[in-house]
Amino acid sequence: MATIRPAKLDDIGRIQRLEARTYAEPWPRAMFRLMLERAPGLFLVAASDDEIVGYAVGEIEVRRGSLAGHVMNLAVEGSRRRRGVGQALLEELEARLTDKGVILIFLEVRESNHSAQSLYLKNGYSITGTVPDYYRGEDGLVMEKGVGEIR
Repeated sequence: MATIRPAKLDDIGRIQRLEARTYAEPWPRAMFRLMLERAPGLFLVAASDDEIVGYAVGEIEVRRGSLAGHVMNLAVEGSRRRRGVGQALLEELEARLTDKGVILIFLEVRESNHSAQSLYLKNGYSITGTVPDYYRGEDGLVMEKGVGEIR
């Protein structure tokens, strides 16, 4: 099983290559660097024998007047999918967001990405809306999960 740990600057190249293999419209390397600077404890990698096999990126926003966690990106190497890596990354990211006082976690997911939707539904997320053309030619579903109480 992979070890979940915070991302480091020298991981960025491997993360970006994984991103390019995973998504048709990958984030540029500069976006990963920015997220590492903005929220280092919320940028996680799954590493196995010094290989990056997955990553998750989150941030905290104010939404509806309360702290909300945003799962911005989550990817797992194709050969490692359905082996618990995505689950482990999501659980660790959620724990870190909750420790920072968020009461809601949300994300966007491609309407066609049924495997990701299944992961999120299994973990207590609900579909709460649609963002037309969020992914250049494909709608995005907004999914949310309540994780705390308003303080």
